[in-house]
Amino acid sequence: MRIGIKGKSIPEDELAPSNFVFLIDVSGSMDSPDKIGILKSGFKLMADGLKDNDRVAIVTYTGEAGVLLESTNGDEKETDAGEQYANFDFRYKLPGEQQSRLLNMNIQMEPVGINNASENMRFAASIAGFGLLMKESKYKGLMTKQMAIDLGSNSANFDPNSFRKEFLDLVKNIN
Repeated sequence: MRIGIKGKSIPEDELAPSNFVFLIDVSGSMDSPDKIGILKSGFKLMADGLKDNDRVAIVTYTGEAGVLLESTNGDEKETDAGEQYANFDFRYKLPGEQQSRLLNMNIQMEPVGINNASENMRFAASIAGFGLLMKESKYKGLMTKQMAIDLGSNSANFDPNSFRKEFLDLVKNIN
């Protein structure tokens, strides 16, 4: 025997605004593409379905809770997503303290092209790009050996110990 109960159907335009608060585990146990990817896809679907007067807030948890997104109207979904470039969670512990602290930083600026980045950043990108090439990583993007050399060469002005020159010589001599 089955028993079913159906509630009263309310037309969508007559529904009261929704207020969503999500607690998301962002600890190491969530650090795999199948978990984070599903979460991101689900949130995109949910955000697309928000009405202008709905509200959503996000709290993250990594041992202690932190507010990632204050309660925000559904009509702000495009603005917030477009203005936020990156979000960094960083844990640190002061000397003598037992408990670590969470530092959460939202980067709200437009990305800068690599040629406009600092000399140190360009050199770091040269090293990282070359490392990805050596590993034949799928994350190397359009990086080539010549790009790694060019980035490094354009950022080797300050090299008091000749480490940058040594790195560039190594890269140039690898076939």
